[in-house]
Amino acid sequence: MSDTILTLAMAGFPPFNLTQVEQELRPVVQESVRRSVNGSLQDTSWNGWQKFDSVITGNGALPPAFGGLWPGMTVVVGCILPLTEQLSGSSSKTLAKAPVAGSLYAVDNNGSAIGISSLFGQVLTLNSFSGTATIIYRPSLTMRVVDWRLMAKEAARGQRPQANWRLELSEI
Repeated sequence: MSDTILTLAMAGFPPFNLTQVEQELRPVVQESVRRSVNGSLQDTSWNGWQKFDSVITGNGALPPAFGGLWPGMTVVVGCILPLTEQLSGSSSKTLAKAPVAGSLYAVDNNGSAIGISSLFGQVLTLNSFSGTATIIYRPSLTMRVVDWRLMAKEAARGQRPQANWRLELSEI
C-alpha cells in the first residue's frame, strides 16, 4: 500500500510507489533577468530552458530501488506538487508540462468545476465557460538523475533499520 501520490518510472524498472516522501520543485537557474543600460529589468530567458530541478527525500522501512540507478539515467516523475495555470479569453491552452494521468482539473473564479472537453498531449480544451479558469495538475516530468543517497542507522537485533534517502533530478 502506498502513502504517496509520487511515482517514479525508470528505464529497466517497473513503476513503483514510495512512502513518507517530500518533493522540492524549483526552476533551473538560467540568469534570465538582467538590467539594460538604462537600468530597466529585462527577461532574457529562452523558452527551451523553462525546466525544473527536483529534490525528493523520504524515509521508511524500505528505500526505493536505487541499486541499478545511476547519475545520468532517465526517470519519469509523477510529481507530488501541482502546477496551476490561468486561462482567460479562450477555451484552449497549451499546458507548460504534461499532466499525470487523472490529475488534471479546472475551476472557475467561484471554485466550480469546469468540464474538460479534450486533452491531446499538452493541449487542453475546456467546455465552454466565461471568465477566467484555473487549471490544476500534477506534472509528469522526464528527468535525469543527478545524484542519490541512502542513509540508515543500525537497528536493534531483529528489527529492520529505517532508511532515509535523497534523490536529486534535473528535467531533460
